[in-house]
Amino acid sequence: MASLQVDARAAQTALVWCLDRLNPPNDAGHPTTIAIPRTSDVEREDYFPLRVALGRLTRQAANKATDLLIDQIRAISNKRLLGDKPITTLGTNHMCRVEDALRLLLSL
Repeated sequence: MASLQVDARAAQTALVWCLDRLNPPNDAGHPTTIAIPRTSDVEREDYFPLRVALGRLTRQAANKATDLLIDQIRAISNKRLLGDKPITTLGTNHMCRVEDALRLLLSL
């Protein structure tokens, strides 16, 4: 499942990808989430695969257009996530675009 949530330490919203294999029980002993930062400083041109444009998302507090910064993917501790509910969730079309961008950037 992927959703937009707030990273407490960075004070920014990111796409978080909760993967069962990264969370308990795991060998590392710490629950981890894959995060892709977002920005409301959107580009008019298509910079795919470095950015994935999401447009305006439903249930998003600021209701601003959003780009995901795919080339800034990182792993963060689950302790850094604020709240127990996502700001919004992404649909299949957006997630396919994110997955395609990751495949291209990581040569998968």
